Amino acid sequence: MPQQIISREAIQAFLAAAALGFAVWLAAPWLVDRREPWDADWPFYSASLVLGGTAVTWWQPKQVAATYVGVWLGQVAALALLPAHTGWLPLGAITTGVGSLFALFGALLANRLRRFSCE
Repeated sequence: MPQQIISREAIQAFLAAAALGFAVWLAAPWLVDRREPWDADWPFYSASLVLGGTAVTWWQPKQVAATYVGVWLGQVAALALLPAHTGWLPLGAITTGVGSLFALFGALLANRLRRFSCE
């Protein structure tokens, strides 16, 4: 049987995080009346990503990188696929990578909390 390069847990974390990243952009017009979630009043964008990154990594421990990349690419997919955002794609790919650091923080927090709670 061939050896699997990427674990099932990493794929699950990536897909859940990508759905989260996309959902933040999809829901922003209805939840906070803004087309771009980063334009919403604080803490919508940052809190959504921190809590989402925490939840995904709590569910799939040790999948910090998959969570970060998933959230980032989910947001980039939203910029590419949602009609109001297509002009933002080049700059948005960079800025959402920076914004996804909030999810990375949440993922690292969950990783640390799970390690601490299991000791």
